[in-house]
Amino acid sequence: MIAKMTPGSIHLCVTTISQVCGDWLAEAHRAQGSRYVSGPVLGRPDAAAEGSLLQFLAGDASAIEEIGPVCRAFAPVAVPMAGPASVANSQKLCANLFIASLIETMAECYTFAEKSGASREIMGQIFDRSFALPGLKGYAHRMKDREFAGEGGFSTRGGLKDVRLMLDAGKRVGCPLEIAAVLEGKLAECLERGLEDSDWSAVQEVTRARAGLR
Repeated sequence: MIAKMTPGSIHLCVTTISQVCGDWLAEAHRAQGSRYVSGPVLGRPDAAAEGSLLQFLAGDASAIEEIGPVCRAFAPVAVPMAGPASVANSQKLCANLFIASLIETMAECYTFAEKSGASREIMGQIFDRSFALPGLKGYAHRMKDREFAGEGGFSTRGGLKDVRLMLDAGKRVGCPLEIAAVLEGKLAECLERGLEDSDWSAVQEVTRARAGLR
């Protein structure tokens, strides 16, 4: 595909990829004479439909300026970043690690409440009051009610792919990511349980099963 792009044309990559892949794409485009921008987005599919994603942009500066109007159509907040294109990919993995860590924490808190006779409902209220972002509130509600199916979610299959990208990136820079390692095991178990198309917050089902809950 890159070989067929005309000189000066722009490739904007909005998906979650590794820094290595981002660097490779940037170099391939430089050799071709085309321009590359890493522009991974943060937000669930419903946010994409509403045009309210957050985006990180890095790479060819002239291309970033030129694609601004296009990006604002789906990501009103686009954060330009200095450095190579791959720095945007690193930022997205850091953001995803934060979200995944909250999902794991909520899974353990809900399960602990259930096992100890406390209230899942009250935990849901605590999370709802603690989070400002609608997406995080959505995870809290989804996990409280144990509703992981349906459209508009981020699958456990996709979550496992992203967590493994995080672990690989952490290994490359010498930064152990213990929570990501725990999540890798739980997401892999989700796939074994046939939950590959469920929302990745279904890791709570693995937490509950390990606690002896049905």
